[in-house]
Amino acid sequence: MRLFFLIQVLITCFVFIISNKLDFSGTYFSYNNSIYILTNIIWNLQILISIIYTSKKIKNNDTIHKTLIGVLSSIYLLSTIDLVWVLGYMRMRQTIPIYVNSLLIILFFLTTFYYLAKLIKYISRYKIFYIVFRDSLIAFIPIAILFFDSLDNIFLITFLKSLFLQFENVKFTFSVLEKISMIFYGFFVMLLFMFSIYKKKFRKASTFLLASFFVSNFIYYSSYVLNILDDNVAYALHISLNNFLHIILHLMFLYYLIKDQYVNEELINNEHNQINNKITNIFLGIIPLLFLLLYIYVSKFIDSSISPYKYIKVTIISITLLIFRDALVLDENIKLLKNIKKQSKLDYLCEIYNRIGFNSASRSFKNNYTLFFFDIKKFKDINDIYGHESGDNALVFVANLLRSISEDIDKETLFCRYGGDEFIFAIKSVDKNYIDNLSSHFSKKRYINALNNDYKICIKLDVGYSVNTESKHISRVVQEADYAMYVSKRNVSGAVVEFDSKLKDEFDRVNLLKKEFKNDLSNKKIYAVYQPKVSIDSNKVLGYETLCRWNNDVLGELSPNDFLPVIENMGNMNVLDVYIFEEACKFQNLLSCEGIYQQCSVNISLKTLQNPSTCEKIIKITQNYNINPKNITLEILESITSKNNLYILERIKTLSDFGFLISIDDFGTEYSSLSKLFTIKFDEIKIPIDFVKEIDNMVQFNVVKYISNLANELNIKTVVEGIENETQLKVFQLLNFNSAQGFYFSRPLKAEDYITFYKENIKKYWK
Repeated sequence: MRLFFLIQVLITCFVFIISNKLDFSGTYFSYNNSIYILTNIIWNLQILISIIYTSKKIKNNDTIHKTLIGVLSSIYLLSTIDLVWVLGYMRMRQTIPIYVNSLLIILFFLTTFYYLAKLIKYISRYKIFYIVFRDSLIAFIPIAILFFDSLDNIFLITFLKSLFLQFENVKFTFSVLEKISMIFYGFFVMLLFMFSIYKKKFRKASTFLLASFFVSNFIYYSSYVLNILDDNVAYALHISLNNFLHIILHLMFLYYLIKDQYVNEELINNEHNQINNKITNIFLGIIPLLFLLLYIYVSKFIDSSISPYKYIKVTIISITLLIFRDALVLDENIKLLKNIKKQSKLDYLCEIYNRIGFNSASRSFKNNYTLFFFDIKKFKDINDIYGHESGDNALVFVANLLRSISEDIDKETLFCRYGGDEFIFAIKSVDKNYIDNLSSHFSKKRYINALNNDYKICIKLDVGYSVNTESKHISRVVQEADYAMYVSKRNVSGAVVEFDSKLKDEFDRVNLLKKEFKNDLSNKKIYAVYQPKVSIDSNKVLGYETLCRWNNDVLGELSPNDFLPVIENMGNMNVLDVYIFEEACKFQNLLSCEGIYQQCSVNISLKTLQNPSTCEKIIKITQNYNINPKNITLEILESITSKNNLYILERIKTLSDFGFLISIDDFGTEYSSLSKLFTIKFDEIKIPIDFVKEIDNMVQFNVVKYISNLANELNIKTVVEGIENETQLKVFQLLNFNSAQGFYFSRPLKAEDYITFYKENIKKYWK
């Protein structure tokens, strides 16, 4: 492609140099110079060949490409026909009949009008049409006034017509028609350029087309400014150089038309960008004024009949148009800002208030109102099973439900999509009948069709509410209702939950834990304890499990069941797990200083493994404390192979490959337990306390026996937790378990107590 256009440019340059040497070597220009006519025929044929080449190279020949190629090919075809007629009649030494030129001008008029209409129709499909059309008009009017009073040769037709038309009345009529045609073409070019500002694909091509349109005037005036040539030679040079540069610029236009098809289309349909486009504003403000200044400056060197009135007229029109556009843009910006402000308060999908809109509209809700907070049960499953479009339909369905309920109530209401699948419905009433009726509405099961209508999707809500009879801030009431909904999720019945005094104590406690977590963690009030793991056969201490405790200044000593759900809800399980892991590594170093070498077990939650940096942190801590990873067992909940945990399995494999032993915690509590043994290499399985409590049940006994036999076959160690008496211990001895832990042996111990316990165990069982 480059080679083709390079050859065309070289041919153009060669023809230009040869023709100028023949025509302008000390002689005046003569309009009947056949070499000049032949030169332009060659150039026109070059462009037509290049247009054919371009049309073949453009793969997606859509409307805009056809329009751009069509308008250029039509103009050059008409120009070529005109030149051939002129050359033919020159050879016969006859005057060209008036109907030939008239026909060409009519065809030129129809062609430019047709392609301008086609371009307008194409651009009108886009939202930016009004802005593009308006700005093109504002930019073009001053230029049209400056340059179309006396058209110079832009495509040879004007020049040749003025030489051969004989009748003044006909000449004037078709001169006007030609000027109108040129206005159509000029506006076509300007419209394309303005459109390309918003559509990156044609930006370079349209720039070269626009440059070719203006170049002739600049060359003509600059010839006089330089004051080098007399009138005839300057005019001849203008004609030749003008046509030469037109050919070069049009070749560049065709080149970039091909090249731009590989550029990603970038249509800016954002209203703010459209009316505040920097390129457009600069172009509109500078270009007409620059051409006006050039026109005035050049006129000093020309003995012409142009009056100063024209400069004033164009200046006033240019400034008026720019002021008019600025006023329009200002008005559009004001409307846009109002619309943005409005849209910022609405949910784009459900078309109801979002959180921002709710917070703004809720100022009238001071007291004596009830606020419901709810989300869609198993909303993630709806997205995963039926697709995100069905999930969106579910959200819209709930929004429409709230709208419908609000219309049926004679009290003031306010509702919104608070975020994700969470919604709020507030009513200015604390009447129990209203509350009960709304609770009944919200707790009903409803069904919507899946996209293919083959299935019904159940829409059920988890609902909590808070009644505000005081002057609490609405953000506090939202938190209370949210917490009530969280409690509702834990209920098997799924009943609507009110935020009452009991929940208030629990809520305040949870908030206190959230507030104190980071501070207590840094002050070591959250600390590690160590529960011994004992050989079932010999009662010897084989190692320990690192557990976590929290001694809060206000709430006192807390067990994991009191604070782990809160930390998980905060999204800080990763922080806690890494902290406890490091404490376990410190304890391993302490034991080694005492000459004690034990197997250490540490719990790693699924939330922690979801964090991509977890593996790096754990490995780095192990290296920092110079711990052999084979002396650490990572206990992971058995839900590890649940859906969407592929990344987690990869991270477990990374840790296993590094040398850590991997244990499945709470093995047997999910249906997929057996599959875990084949999904990834595990070194240990751990039976939870629930199995121990039900071991008297024959079915439970046989299940545990089967697990033990399978583990032994696969050479996987078995651990049982929660042993509280000798009877339970003997049962698991019978089942050939390897080790056990529980209160029967020892409660979780602090570091110094564990060392004491271990030393006593050595004296007792390691003889």
